[in-house]
Amino acid sequence: MNIRVQPREIEVPQGSPFEYDLLKRQEPVEILTHLLGSLDGPCVLAVDAGWGAGKTTFLRMWAAYLRNETFPIVEFNAWKTDFAADPFAALSAEITASLSEYKDTRLQEKLTDIRRKAKEVLRRSIPGVVRLATAGLLDVQPLMEK
Repeated sequence: MNIRVQPREIEVPQGSPFEYDLLKRQEPVEILTHLLGSLDGPCVLAVDAGWGAGKTTFLRMWAAYLRNETFPIVEFNAWKTDFAADPFAALSAEITASLSEYKDTRLQEKLTDIRRKAKEVLRRSIPGVVRLATAGLLDVQPLMEK
């Protein structure tokens, strides 16, 4: 008989993100934050490790640290929204909800643009979704064009 014990999730207090961190993640977070703060323009950063290696905990600590440093933060866990029929809709909704609290005018303009583009992507994806859901029996593309 195998028993698997799931460890408790590490608490990450907003005011002191590394309070319960036994793996000394503060220095890598500070280095990555300095790197992030010096970038100008878009960037993609991948945090990669095996299952159970602490990626989510690391990102939760880093997000709390960044919030304390007044960076705008969006936390999106794809596993928690796996039930959504349209992952793009879930992601764009989380981005707009998370960033709408920030009063930065430039950021608000970008959010308005994201909303507009998200609506257009969703509108254009409807024919494909209907075709897929009906195994190709129903094509609503001509109706959408009218």
